[in-house]
Amino acid sequence: MKLRPDEINQISAVLHARTESFADLVRIAGLDPGSDLVGANMSGVNFRTDDLSGFNFSDADVRAADFSAARGTEYAIFKNMTFDDRTKLPPNFGGSPKTSGLNLTVETLRIRGPARISAVLSGLFGLNSTTSTTRQPLAAQTDRDAVEAIVRAAGTSFYRGMRVLPPDRRHAMYAIYAFCRIVDDIVDEDGAFADKLPRLAAWRERVAGLYRGQSDGPVTRVLLAAVHRFGLRQEDFLAVIDGMQMDAEVVIVAPDLATLDLYCDRVAAAVGRLSVRAFGDSSAAADQVAHSLGRALQLTNILRDLLEDAERGRLYLPREWLDAAGVPHDPQAAVTSRRLGEVCARVATLAREYFAEADAKMTECDRRAMKPARLTSATYAAILSRLEERGWSRLDHRAVLPSWQKLWLALRYGYESLLSNG
Repeated sequence: MKLRPDEINQISAVLHARTESFADLVRIAGLDPGSDLVGANMSGVNFRTDDLSGFNFSDADVRAADFSAARGTEYAIFKNMTFDDRTKLPPNFGGSPKTSGLNLTVETLRIRGPARISAVLSGLFGLNSTTSTTRQPLAAQTDRDAVEAIVRAAGTSFYRGMRVLPPDRRHAMYAIYAFCRIVDDIVDEDGAFADKLPRLAAWRERVAGLYRGQSDGPVTRVLLAAVHRFGLRQEDFLAVIDGMQMDAEVVIVAPDLATLDLYCDRVAAAVGRLSVRAFGDSSAAADQVAHSLGRALQLTNILRDLLEDAERGRLYLPREWLDAAGVPHDPQAAVTSRRLGEVCARVATLAREYFAEADAKMTECDRRAMKPARLTSATYAAILSRLEERGWSRLDHRAVLPSWQKLWLALRYGYESLLSNG
């Protein structure tokens, strides 16, 4: 049975969200022996005594996976696999066929992370290996505490909202938040942008270092563990930095629609792509949720913060729609224009379309992994409704959800902690 790439992603997500046993995955996903699991994410999986006969794991990620007790009377194929020195290999790895034990066909090995050549060779030639971890461990408690303190000190609803997640996923989200906060603070500080560039460049290098197994402080050490456990992608971290830099290099005033979309993708959707993986779903559908929901959230933020942004000399409403309505590009003049509402209504409609797209895609994702996304979508959609009810002529009246509505949303989407509109 040959599976499509999106099916492989969904199977990998199921494996990491619901079980660490390949046998359980075979049962849950209804796989047949001989299935083509090309490119599957098997990192951190304990294969126990599972029978791998006939399965094709070419291009699979097997970092920190444990094959030491797996079995199979026919070849299981691992070509171009990615593993590191936490991967536990059987004594006959790469050896001659036997009637029991695991026999693998290996062509090209791709070594990622802090892999030691000695560990790789010991696996290939049946020597004793010192590796024993079957799953990437959490970062040290002191590092996790330090990252959690950063999030708690920010005083937003995010800290309480993420506490419902399992510890490994919760601390991954805290580290993602801390990373975004640190980079955002660099950009927002007073001073010339040229003076900030070296610090942003230093964070680009830290991100690159994560994918070489390097870290230099609590935030990067917790991120390193999250990268290995949940497959967080380097390009998404870099997109976040690009978005922050985009907001600092020039004062954004009336961007065209294409620039606005790029901005939303970098500052919001990229964070979403990191988040859905930490939540437990790395499928193509989950990426589409991040794509649409990130844009919906950012457009809602733009509408909510119109007056505050104008006071900072910024205006994020699209140039084409301002021109069509005859609204000036000057931020202070725009927010007092009698026709501002026409532009805001179009932005609100676009946000609604993105909310609908995200909600539709969530039905194709792991339900448990999407719980935080569903609550976030419902909360921000409610904020957008409040903004529309208030209208666009009283921007100094902030749209806030009443306590009863926050409680209802929290109960409806299965959360034990209440989210404030912080």
